[in-house]
Amino acid sequence: MELLPWSTFKTSSDAGPSVACHRYQPERRTLIAGLADGHLAYWTRRKDGGSQGSSDAKPFLLHAHAGGVRCVLLVESEGLGLEGCLLFTGGADRTIRVWDPTLRDAKKACVQTLRAHGGTVAALAYCEGLLVSASTDKTIKVWRVDEGRELMLYPWLSLRQTLADLDGWANALALHLGESSALYVGDEHGTISVRARNSLTAQFRRAIRPTPPPLPLQVYRVAALASE
Repeated sequence: MELLPWSTFKTSSDAGPSVACHRYQPERRTLIAGLADGHLAYWTRRKDGGSQGSSDAKPFLLHAHAGGVRCVLLVESEGLGLEGCLLFTGGADRTIRVWDPTLRDAKKACVQTLRAHGGTVAALAYCEGLLVSASTDKTIKVWRVDEGRELMLYPWLSLRQTLADLDGWANALALHLGESSALYVGDEHGTISVRARNSLTAQFRRAIRPTPPPLPLQVYRVAALASE
């Protein structure tokens, strides 16, 4: 498959703030970018009868964080917000903000602010009512949607667990819940570690390596390139 140039999205006519992260909503044809100056930028592609359509020349800018936006996570599920969609952002101001991306009023669009980290929020993951966040404070925090709010328009998240036994800060997260629930953590040292979820305590812990280990399933390291 050959990738061809389609469109260029600019935050301003001049050199604007750098784009740190972005997500695309194909159903709504909306591109959302987190910027280094703390704003969220929204572009919407309109159907105009052409094969590609046209997009907004200028983005809609929404002030999101006091520092740069480091990560954005778009979650689509029935019952989330007005149209079954929520946007989570993590910033250098040490906060996580929960947004309804269908709204363009900053006072109404931000439906919750989560404060618990002591450093930049670097990564987010969400699955089935669990939000996991990682920060440069070398902790990972697990948030859960409160029960008893099913009739409310937006879910409400509360802190349930803090993982503070990391060797460094995490840059990437992936979360899977099911028969073999696991949290995959990529860190600054080039390691991806796996944490299992205890079904009794519903908390994540360091995965126990089987003996003898058939495969290195618990820790993956990026090997250094051999010198020529």
